[in-house]
Parts: sequence; structure tokens; C-alpha cells
Amino acid sequence: FTKCNSIQEGGAISSGIMKSDGMSEGDNDLSCNNCSFIECSSGNGGALYFQNGNEEGNEEVYLTNSQFINCFASNCEGYAISSRSYIFSLSNCTFADHNYEIDYKKHSIVFIKMDEDNVAPTLNYCTFNNNSGPSSILLDIKMPATIVRFSFNNYHYDKYKLNPCVNLDDWVIQPTDGTGSVTFDECNFTNISNVHCVYMTQPNFEATFTYCNFRNNRIDTNGLGGPCGPSIYSEASGNVSVKGCTFVNNSSDGQGGAIYADVQSIEINDCIFLSCCTSSIQGYDFGGAVCLYGADALGSETIYNCSFENCTSSYSGGGLYIYCRDYEGKSLKDVPDIPVDQDYIIYINSCNFTGCKSEKEGGAISSGINQEGEVSGDNDLQIYECYFIECESGSGGALYFQDGTTEGDEQTIILS
Repeated sequence: FTKCNSIQEGGAISSGIMKSDGMSEGDNDLSCNNCSFIECSSGNGGALYFQNGNEEGNEEVYLTNSQFINCFASNCEGYAISSRSYIFSLSNCTFADHNYEIDYKKHSIVFIKMDEDNVAPTLNYCTFNNNSGPSSILLDIKMPATIVRFSFNNYHYDKYKLNPCVNLDDWVIQPTDGTGSVTFDECNFTNISNVHCVYMTQPNFEATFTYCNFRNNRIDTNGLGGPCGPSIYSEASGNVSVKGCTFVNNSSDGQGGAIYADVQSIEINDCIFLSCCTSSIQGYDFGGAVCLYGADALGSETIYNCSFENCTSSYSGGGLYIYCRDYEGKSLKDVPDIPVDQDYIIYINSCNFTGCKSEKEGGAISSGINQEGEVSGDNDLQIYECYFIECESGSGGALYFQDGTTEGDEQTIILS
């Protein structure tokens, strides 16, 4: 299907019709295998559109081994695919060259909506390549979902844009029996420039990344600096868990060469960070691999069993930088449901730092900042069973902690 178009639904293929009473008819099972859709366009579903299905109709859509190139949806919903089918399966498909300037963040290449609370889409082995503008995929479903071995490659902007490759703020995963979740399993994010691979700031559901690879991703703000995190950006009420993932050659000119996150919005365990860096013209950047911002922390946080190798920052925290919640005053240990003494302590357990460097403070780990004699962002840290090998900095070759006070009661505990 080449340069096929329609005004309303499905530039290449559409199934069924929506009646005036809001019910659909004429939709049933469809399978597309080894098809190509090139420069197709419509209002919704630039190439394919499927009506709203239900359990009684048991409509099924199976899309396999097909390619979608430079398709477009004028109403933003699914530049390639818009589906509301009861059963939806997408496997071994490629989405390429969707490059558009957009002014509204809810544009997506694939849009999937499922109203039933007993089904989730099947999403396996797809590739998104050389796209920019619309986010890759948007889900609006009522069951937990798993995305397996998707690859997101070669997203590029000349200047930084807030058009993430995967914008989880636009997603809805809302089971009737509790909190929703999505898992990205063994996915790849490669060569993505000046946009975030993953972006989440809303508490809509839990997003888990297991055994994913993030390689050669970067953000260059042209000297503006600030929060970056080209691979993962999780702020405010985001809910991201990162387990067993690998980050290689990620970089930014601000805060977080691979990950930037508010402390309460992320869990990082069993991950590898290799040759990640921050470097800025002003020389005022933090966290060559990871920058955690904890000014609004709600409790303690743990980073467990991670490896940082040859990660660098031109200012502070070659591997890891933490801006802690700078709490002064009465301890909250007597407040119900907060039983610990160090209410906002950051635990760094069983981590290895090898060849990490920074120019100013903390070749491996640094906490807080001193601006013209005013210290902020320092609080309690515990480092347990960690190794620091050949790390370098101007001060604190491996570790640097700011000047504490009696009022601040900052505590640093280094064990084993």
C-alpha cells in the first residue's frame, strides 16, 4: 500500500464502522502478514484503523512481519496504526521515517486502546527506526502489559526537544482492581539524540525495565544544562524500576549522563553503566551516569548491585551524584509509619566503581553542592560493601561529601 489516504480512518485499510449510537459493526478478525505501508495517511490510523471491539464480538487483529514507512495521522492518533480491537497482537513489524514537527505531545506512531479489563495487547519484536516527533507507541488499556524485545533506534533532533521516544505520561494503564503496570523486557534504545528515550513524571502506573540496553544516547542542551537523563528521565511522581539494564556511552551536558530522576520516582538495581559522561561548557554538570534529585524525597532510597566503569563528569560525581533532601529540625523517627532514624537516607549497597572520574568533587560519588559558601543538598548516606578502583577527582578521588553542620546533622556511614 503506497500513498493511500482517507479523510477519517485508515489510509490503507479500515475495518467496520461506528454507528450513531456509539456501537460498532462490521468489525471482526483480520490478519496482516508481510505487508508494506508507505506514505499512507488519514485522520486516525495513517495506515490501519480498527474499530472498538468487545468480549462478545471477540474481534481479533494480528499484525506480523510488516513495515510502516512515513505514514501520517492528521488527528495525531496512530500515524501508522490506531486500534481498539478486543484482541490485538503486533509482532516483528518495523516503523521507520516518521519525521514530523509536532506541537502537541500526544502524537503517536502506534495507538492501542482496549476497554476490556481481561485482555492486554501482545507486543513482541518490533523496531522503531529513524523517527522523530511522534512518540513510538501509546497504550490506553485496563490490564498490565509487557513489551518484549522492541528496538528504538536513531531518533534524532539537532536541538533538544521534549518529544520523548516513549512518553509514559501519555499512557493509561488502569486495571479495575488496582495499580497498573507495564514491563519493557530486553528492549533496546540506541543512537537517540536530543530527546529522552523514556520520560515519566506522572503517577499513573508502574513502569519496569528489565534487561534493556541503552547505548549511544545523548542530550546536548547547547549550554543550558539542567536535568537531562537521555536514557531515562523520571521526575516528580513518576514510578520507574530499572533492573538488570545496561547503559553504554550515554552522555549529556547537564545533570545525569544516562539517568536523571527524583529519588522517590525510581529504583535502580543490578545495572551496568559503562563510559557514561556529563560535560558542559560551564564545567558545572553532575552525575556522569546517574543524577538523583532528592530535595522532595518522601523516604529512604537504595541503589543495589550496580557497576559504574569509566564514567566521568566535568564537575561532580563521575559515576553518581545525589542531591539529598536537606532536612533540618526534629527527626521524623517518632512519626507513625516512619520507623527509621535516618528518614531520607540514601543506601548505596554492593556497587562497584572502576576508573570513574570528575574534575572537581567525587570521582565516583558526590553529594550536595557548595555555591559561594552556601551548602545544600547534603544529608544522610550509607555506603555498604562497595568497591572503588582507580577513581580520580580534584577533591575526594572516590567520595566527596559537603561541609555538614550540627543543625543539618548530616551522617555518612561507610561499612565493610
